[in-house]
Amino acid sequence: SIQINIFFSESINPRTLGPQSILINENPINNNTKFMYNREGTQVRFYVELNGSFSLKLIHLMTNSGKEISTGTIPLNGDTVWPRNES
Repeated sequence: SIQINIFFSESINPRTLGPQSILINENPINNNTKFMYNREGTQVRFYVELNGSFSLKLIHLMTNSGKEISTGTIPLNGDTVWPRNES
């Protein structure tokens, strides 16, 4: 399995994070995926069963202040570190 860590610039609403909001290779992640958060709610960690390259996409996540977070398709592999977007 591959550990995925996602960092956010502000805390996210954990009720909006789930299989419907994280797509791997354009498919929702497994319903049994367990999410681990830091105290501030600005980082989430989860594991996926994958080998090789894959794509990740976030859709319709909400921050606690009400902003929507969505990304384009992000190509990754098990050795990739995607740089933070500082905008």
